[in-house]
Amino acid sequence: MLLSPTLGCGDADKKKSPKSTKGKKQNKGKQKGALADATKLFKSSSMAPGKGMGKSGATAHPIAKAAAPTKLRKGSVQANTLAKGFLHWRPLPVFLADKIYDAAAIGNGNAIVLTNDNHVGVTKNSGRNWHYQRVQHGKSFAVHGRAGGPYYVVGKVGFAAWSKKGLLWEDLPKVTNANFTDVAANQKIAVAISRGGIVVSYHHDGSLFHGFRFPKGKRPSKIYSLGNKILIQVGREVWTTKNSGRTWGPTSVHPTVPDARVAPTSQGICKLGSVEKTWGLVCRVKGAGYAVTSKEIFVVDGDLIQSSTDGGKTWNQGRVPFGRTRKVGGFSGGPYFALGARGNLAKSDDGDGWNQVQLEIKGSLNDIWVSGSKALIVGSGGTILLSTNKGKSWKTVDPGARKNFTNIVKKGSSLLLPAGGSLFVSTDGGTSWSEPEDKSQYGELPKSERLTKCANVLPKAGKACKVSREISSPDSFPRARTFTFNGDFGILVGVKGLVAVTPDGGSNWNYNFGYKFWGNIQDLAVRGKRLVVVTHRQVLTSVNGGRTWRNALLPKRLGPLLSAFIDTDGSVYVGGERATLLKATGHLGVFRKLTTDANRWAGFFKVLRASNALYVSGLKGELYRSTNKGSTWRQIFTGQSNPVVNMIAKGKTILAVTTTTKGRWWSRGRGDGALLRSDNNGLHFRVIGALSAGGTGEEFYLDDKGRIVFHNLVSADMGQTWSKYREHYWRGLRKVGDGRYVGNRRFRNSRDLFYVVAADMKRYTIIESFYHENAMIRCDPKAGCWMASGSVVYQPF
Repeated sequence: MLLSPTLGCGDADKKKSPKSTKGKKQNKGKQKGALADATKLFKSSSMAPGKGMGKSGATAHPIAKAAAPTKLRKGSVQANTLAKGFLHWRPLPVFLADKIYDAAAIGNGNAIVLTNDNHVGVTKNSGRNWHYQRVQHGKSFAVHGRAGGPYYVVGKVGFAAWSKKGLLWEDLPKVTNANFTDVAANQKIAVAISRGGIVVSYHHDGSLFHGFRFPKGKRPSKIYSLGNKILIQVGREVWTTKNSGRTWGPTSVHPTVPDARVAPTSQGICKLGSVEKTWGLVCRVKGAGYAVTSKEIFVVDGDLIQSSTDGGKTWNQGRVPFGRTRKVGGFSGGPYFALGARGNLAKSDDGDGWNQVQLEIKGSLNDIWVSGSKALIVGSGGTILLSTNKGKSWKTVDPGARKNFTNIVKKGSSLLLPAGGSLFVSTDGGTSWSEPEDKSQYGELPKSERLTKCANVLPKAGKACKVSREISSPDSFPRARTFTFNGDFGILVGVKGLVAVTPDGGSNWNYNFGYKFWGNIQDLAVRGKRLVVVTHRQVLTSVNGGRTWRNALLPKRLGPLLSAFIDTDGSVYVGGERATLLKATGHLGVFRKLTTDANRWAGFFKVLRASNALYVSGLKGELYRSTNKGSTWRQIFTGQSNPVVNMIAKGKTILAVTTTTKGRWWSRGRGDGALLRSDNNGLHFRVIGALSAGGTGEEFYLDDKGRIVFHNLVSADMGQTWSKYREHYWRGLRKVGDGRYVGNRRFRNSRDLFYVVAADMKRYTIIESFYHENAMIRCDPKAGCWMASGSVVYQPF
């Protein structure tokens, strides 16, 4: 049978237990999860024939009722086979437009984020795809995990949950009422901490491993995962465990804990900063630059040395074991030397790690010269150091005077050391030095000058200059709030659901961010690859099956938007209050306002198509008709004060049904819906009866035999006589392209019941593997099924 593409809320929002068919008392207790009788779970609200049909004067003839369908046992092979493709649903990141509360870059392309509305997202491919799920049973504060899973979330009043793959979340044993503030995981355990000093360790099989309480006066502030170690910052101390969380104590060797404000990557030192008119991630390489060759470059800032061996494409960071570095030089391919004050000298074989070279001198070291395997370092107080084995050993050379040597000059085969008005010369590569009688033969010697800004960002080989190089996250990103890095793999999060992942230290990004929503979703329309989502103030559209979305441009001074309709030619119509009627074509980026001559306070509740005409239905019973794609409209007088919610066309005959709900919660289920009929292709309508079905009109369609179905009633003569529809066990079913049906019994402020029905309607299963409230379902043979709940759109995967 063909089912209506429109799903209304109906009176199912009121969670009531159906009456027993044997005359027993109505059960007012809580609804049970397993319901054996589908007639009780999905009982129609229509009145029996002879009662609801009395106003139309039509007669109803009951048909023998078919046997109730079988509910398949949850988790069985038959149930999982029937529910295949609908067991798991994921929200689209563009609709998770709230702030990101916490994030962690786990490594190996794995990252995890926590939104402000308790959705947890996991990526395993560096942010190209995300799987989000709502954590149900607790308010979450922090997330972390192990690369490849499992993943963990902790929060208020001792709440903790875990997920093996990031698809389903299960609660962990609760052992405290303290609020968990942070969590970290390594290869063996996950550890959660509270500000009061509670530490709980969980094994990766999901079992409680151990609990620990810090001594009085010791309060943990932050927890880190470094390699296979879990470190907890406690004041100025760093605590760790050597027995997988059984006991904790301060470390004897204090490791360098990460600074949440900065992160070293291959693109520089990264931290939050100004990016055009927003706040984003900025990675800088800044300081005094020294080039050993065109590829080997060192940039010095205090004790920090950033080094590159590929001409500045990537950078490593290291620190010398003393204060400010005065200069860096060395041999091509290493080793390299960092010169400091008070005889401090550091050596590095790769430009990354720096080790102190023990020297028995006290003068500051100012310049270095290398040639072959020979190296010469000069400094204050007549300091001259010579090495003939690439810095493996050094010896002191006495120039015969305690001068301050600031730079080494090479002229021809001689080395020159200018020192004020004096000059020292060596012709044997620095082994011996002397003062020439005639200094003029060497011409004017260059002086040691302050460094200037590099003309081409980086210094040339053998030169030095000031480097100031930076890259940043795109200025199109919303405002960033925080970031974390695990090596070069990092994640940047912020407002409007910003989640950006970089696999290479900030050079390239895979990102998602959403749109700020004003209120919940009012309507969802699906046809082919076109999807439309309407909130009171926004229209979001997609023309590629939901892969990308755009926030459509709307005219100004509109009333609250209520509904969306996609026509057969792909045009989109959006209706709303204050006589708002909009239309968009093409890529659906811009909507224009249509004129209907309706009263300025008219509210357009729904747009419908019947035969060759479009209809727009008003909240107070107004009905307008257009046969030229909305260019002009003609008012159709129905005499009704309630809106038309559904239409059926068969030849020139059109049947319409009204509702008393108007989309308002306080009027749901009140009164009867009027049945209207037109025999001249929709130009005029007359009332032929009243159909009592709570006034919702959510199911009104032609079945496969050409009969009209209205909830649990069926008519084979265009509404003149009605009979009980014997196959009506469910409400609001949506037909899936493979023959199955999906349905959703909606409840407000409690979990909905989502179910899948077999093509023969003899078997069904209830799915409880995801959480949603008061959700609407839309299905299309090409686009599949979509769900809207609150301000989020979900898609099965």
